[in-house]
Formats: sequence, structure tokens, C-alpha cells
Amino acid sequence: MQAPTLSILIPAYEYAFGVKRILDLVLKSSMLNPELSFECIVSDDSRTNKVKHMIENHGINNHKGFKYYKRDKTLGGADNWNFLLEAARGDYIHFMHHDEFPDRDDFYSILIGQLESRPLLDVLFLRCYVPTFIKNRFRAHVSLLLRRLYFISIDGLFLRNTVGAPSCAVVRRNQCVLYDARLIWNVDIDWYYRILVQKNSVYSFSELGYISVLRSKSISNSIRSEVQSIDRSERRLIKQKYSILFIDRFSDSSSFLYKAFLFLEFTIWHGARLCYYPFGLFFGKTISFHILGGEEDDR
Repeated sequence: MQAPTLSILIPAYEYAFGVKRILDLVLKSSMLNPELSFECIVSDDSRTNKVKHMIENHGINNHKGFKYYKRDKTLGGADNWNFLLEAARGDYIHFMHHDEFPDRDDFYSILIGQLESRPLLDVLFLRCYVPTFIKNRFRAHVSLLLRRLYFISIDGLFLRNTVGAPSCAVVRRNQCVLYDARLIWNVDIDWYYRILVQKNSVYSFSELGYISVLRSKSISNSIRSEVQSIDRSERRLIKQKYSILFIDRFSDSSSFLYKAFLFLEFTIWHGARLCYYPFGLFFGKTISFHILGGEEDDR
């Protein structure tokens, strides 16, 4: 049996509304283009059955490429992501986390078309749209120019995460590596890095985007007060694995030249972000409130 072009991987944990929002858009893409070559896999390690009950009543069950796994234990995000990677059979994989969703109904039609038209591509980076002070208005995470600047060196990922969440990366399956389950804050950056440093890895950027919603129950928010100490300890661990030019933070380096470089980078980054913010807001995306939902949707 021929492998599908794309495996859409959805890690689910206690947020049925977010999973349903993604599945609705996957189903719409399939209805708009019945010939789409994809599989969609949900791995649910929730402690409750909220996600399971939602999926039992969803039309996606009628799609031949859909698979749902209810896991017995909750072992953390990285474990669930690795389970999905090992279950995938597509030529490419794309994570879509439940706090994120495609920005258009034909998202997967366009994405699969881009992948099939570029057979030598290993990684395609999408655009991530993040919240602004206007509740239903979203702006691009960074400008394309700034992203390309930091990609002059792959090590630049450890200066700033110009990519975004793992939903940003569409990766050739045979180029994928498993996530390092010891990491929390830097787990996605470490994953991008290990994929991109592989010999002759070919990557590109797409204008196709997705929306990333800020929720108080996200992993990032749950460790917000501990980020500095977690980041420092994880960088020490990563430093033991590879030689990375920009792995040290300002306070962890004894080199005056390196500190001067980081100060210059800090100035450029925040200056560029300050200038880009109104531009990004003006050219951002307005999302319907019923699609955004809220924390109460899963209570």
C-alpha cells in the first residue's frame, strides 16, 4: 500500500475543543479535495475521556486515513509526540497541537501540493501567527527577513526561536528524530536543530500559516515562573551533547566578546521586533470568536 504524502499528527491532552477544531479543518480540506493524500492520527494521553467522546461523534471517523489511540498512561508531551512519530507512515509529518489550528479551510490542500511539487525538500517551515492585544487579531511571530537572518547559522535557533511551536515544521519522515524527553522548555528547538544538522538537509520557508492560541493551561504557561532555571539546566544538558556556538546565555559566559555579541543581538532583536509589531498587526489575521473558543469550552 502506497504511503500517504502527509501524516497529520495531533497530540491530545484534556482539550477536546482544540482537537475538534483541528479535525473540523482536516475534514473540510478532505471534502474540498477528496484526492488528498494524507493520514490523520490522534494520540490521546488524557486522564479523562473528554477527547475520546468527542472523537466518537466526529465525522473524521469515516475517513480511511484516520486513526485514534487512547493511551493508558500520561507520560508527558515528548512521550506522546514520539508515539505519534513512530505511528506515522506518511512521506512527511506535521504536528498540529491542540492550542493551534490551520488559518484556512484549504490549508492541507495547499500544504500537500507544496510538498508534492518539491520532492527534494526535507523541512518546510510554516508561518506562526500569535496573539496581539486585540483578542481575535493575530500577527506573524517574526518577519521573514528576521527569520532568514537567524538561519544564517542553524546554531541561531538557540539565540532566538524564530521558528515557533512544533506545528511550524513539516518534516520528511525519514529525516525525523525522536524528541528528547528530558527537555521541556527547549524540547522543540533541540528537535529542529538535530533535524537540520543532518547532512545535506534541505529546508525552505512557506507563507502558509497557522494560528497559535495562548492558553493558561498550556505547558509553557504552567512552567512560566521556572523558565529561567529550566532553560539554564537544559542548555547545560544540550551542551554535553553537541558543540553549539550560541548555547550559553549572557550570565553563563565568561567571554567578554561573546557577552558583547549577545548585547548587540539583544538590541537588534528587540529593535526589529518593536518596528515590526505594528506592521505585523496591520497585516495580521482576524479570527472568528467561535473558532477561537475559550478555556471554558472544555470545562
